[in-house]
Amino acid sequence: MTSTLIFWFRIAAILLMAYTVYTFVKAALKRKYWIPKNNKDVKDLLGDAFTLAAGVFVLFMLQKNYQEPMDRIMATQQKPFPDLQFTDAGTGTVKKLSDYKGRIVVLNIWATWCPPCRREMPDLDKLEKTFANSGLSVIALSDEDPQTVNQYISEHSFTFTTGTFNTMPEEISKVGTRPVSILIDKNGQVADMVVGARGYGFFEGWVNKFL
Repeated sequence: MTSTLIFWFRIAAILLMAYTVYTFVKAALKRKYWIPKNNKDVKDLLGDAFTLAAGVFVLFMLQKNYQEPMDRIMATQQKPFPDLQFTDAGTGTVKKLSDYKGRIVVLNIWATWCPPCRREMPDLDKLEKTFANSGLSVIALSDEDPQTVNQYISEHSFTFTTGTFNTMPEEISKVGTRPVSILIDKNGQVADMVVGARGYGFFEGWVNKFL
């Protein structure tokens, strides 16, 4: 989810809450009392309370699961992204992010328990196949148990690099949502990021700007 989408979701939630308050006040003024006096009034009040609670919950989740992760990672711009280490699930070798300096990297943070993560894997695979010769590498890493990840990977024929973290930067360790895709430029700096699953069409346009 991009910052623009987060903004409009927030606006929608705030407008819904404002409209709920408006209709409650309007109804109370029309009937000339505020405290519910019958079952219909109670049901209306509960409905309004539920809508307000839902709006607050949406705003909280947007902040916790989308805005905060984006803020943490995007704050690393203008300097090299932490040189994390990971174990390649395909070869068992230990690698570093700095090994890919000079290439554009799509660093995907995923989990086997995450349906949206699994759904976007074929699109990431297609992205790797399409742009590998143009200087792009896709790296999908999980903080799960290596055996769990290796089992899942062994059941699929992905060509992009997958693995598990050996060292996880604080900027990533505090990100609780999945998936997250971080676009790292040829100098090892964060160029952009998105939270949530994406399709091939998005990824293609996303990386083309930096290749």
